[in-house]
Amino acid sequence: MKQIRTIILTFATAFTIMWGCSKDSDEREPEYNFTAPEQPSKDSVEIEPGYTFTASEQPSWQVDWTWHDEAPGWQNPDPNKYESRMYVILKLDYEYEAYSTDQDSIALFMNDECRGVSGRTVNDNGIYFLIMVAGDNGTDNGKMEIRYYCAKMKQLFIMPGFHSFVPSHTIGDTYDQSFPFGSGSPKYPLFKNVTVQIQGDLPFSPQDQDMIGVFVNGECRGTGLIGEEFTIWRQENEETVQICYYSSANAGIYTLKTPVTLNDETYHVININFNSCACSNDDNDTQLQAAPAPVRKISIEVIEDTMDTKGIVDTRGSVINTSSLTAFSMNYHATKYVLSKNNNVWTPDPIEWPYEVADDTPIPFHAYNGGEYQYPGDYISFTIDENADKHKDLLVATDTVSYSANNGKVSLAFDHACAAVDLQICITTTLRNALGTDLTIDGVTLVNVKNHGNYYYSTGWSDISGSTYYTLTTSSFSLGTELQTFNCGTLFLIPQTFGEGTGLSIDYTVNGNQKNTFVSMKGYQLEAGNRYTPNIRLGTSYIKLN
Repeated sequence: MKQIRTIILTFATAFTIMWGCSKDSDEREPEYNFTAPEQPSKDSVEIEPGYTFTASEQPSWQVDWTWHDEAPGWQNPDPNKYESRMYVILKLDYEYEAYSTDQDSIALFMNDECRGVSGRTVNDNGIYFLIMVAGDNGTDNGKMEIRYYCAKMKQLFIMPGFHSFVPSHTIGDTYDQSFPFGSGSPKYPLFKNVTVQIQGDLPFSPQDQDMIGVFVNGECRGTGLIGEEFTIWRQENEETVQICYYSSANAGIYTLKTPVTLNDETYHVININFNSCACSNDDNDTQLQAAPAPVRKISIEVIEDTMDTKGIVDTRGSVINTSSLTAFSMNYHATKYVLSKNNNVWTPDPIEWPYEVADDTPIPFHAYNGGEYQYPGDYISFTIDENADKHKDLLVATDTVSYSANNGKVSLAFDHACAAVDLQICITTTLRNALGTDLTIDGVTLVNVKNHGNYYYSTGWSDISGSTYYTLTTSSFSLGTELQTFNCGTLFLIPQTFGEGTGLSIDYTVNGNQKNTFVSMKGYQLEAGNRYTPNIRLGTSYIKLN
């Protein structure tokens, strides 16, 4: 029996692959290395003196790896089409664990054909993928291609030239291979390793908690520490970056006034001169301190007239509109603003425009009144409350604007992200005549409803999951032929199409006997921003008299 050995393939700082032959064969191919592009010699550049300072808590700078690739839908090949098999076991490096979900998949391709695909397996040692690869003896001589789809990133990473097909072999644990994190990324196809050093009359005392952030038009492209090499991720060969330095001692961020242009041919040692400015006093030749930069304030405008475009009108006040909205949050990437209203004026906290963004650079602001904002990704992770009488409407809005375009004003036109549902119920006239009286309802529960999802500002709802139930009434009542609503009020549900097993579980009493019936709602479709009033009429097919 052949022994399956362990292979570790990491998509991270080192994308490590360990492989070997099956136990009954000593033959193996030469070691294959995923090779990073060569870095040029360590030329250096000095950034001219000059900076602005903004008081700040420690920033949460990080690269946003979210992209827009759709899930590929790979399928394993027909087992009768190929005569041989081999196995590959891959392990994700820890740097990818924060992004990995059960929706991830890895496939191996040859000649642009999928030869094997696997979802992940999680255990105490990490995240693994076991792929059974199909092929033919003697004819499949080319190198296989690894394709990894990360659902949370929405990125499809493609790594060609992995390994040839070797029938009846297992990629094992004999050799270590390396592949730099991010290679094969469609969002950041280029990178540059740099080291940042500081010099001059420092306006702060360097601390271990200090950090460097590198930005392109306000978008974080890399973070690191002084004197240590780190990676700047790039989309084009030549890009101009802005460098920020967070000082924990001074509790603020120094933004260097001089940008740096990066390409494949230039330096990757950057010397920052922290002398305050290029001017000096003629009398004593001492350095002059730069004047504090003016505060760029944010103002908020909430637009009223777009709230009814979806036709949601609720006379009981359950649906939130801009008149009843008293607080919400807003994010630019990882920077969070908390908004409060006083005398119909919205006040943000903090009040400053993002310090690292130039006046004329448009940036996206995403507003929401519930859930947890996630960055990287720019989406809301939202879970519906399990108590039906505590459901809340979710409002979302976005505005992409530069500071100079509207003097720091952000205009938000809120929209409804959930579906509003008001269930109504009655009995038919036929059932009423057969009973001779109204029907006693002891309890009604809406069962098997998905209650969690991620709302992406760019594409809408995704990753909808969960299964819960909502108790619509907690006390008995008499049900006649007139439609009645439930005392729990309006339900706010994540948009979905009800599946098998979703519907109303109804407890009732007939002739002193307690019974239960189930009314299926399979196929009922809910869309964001719409109000639904399903009418449930119970007849003799649901209510048993005997």
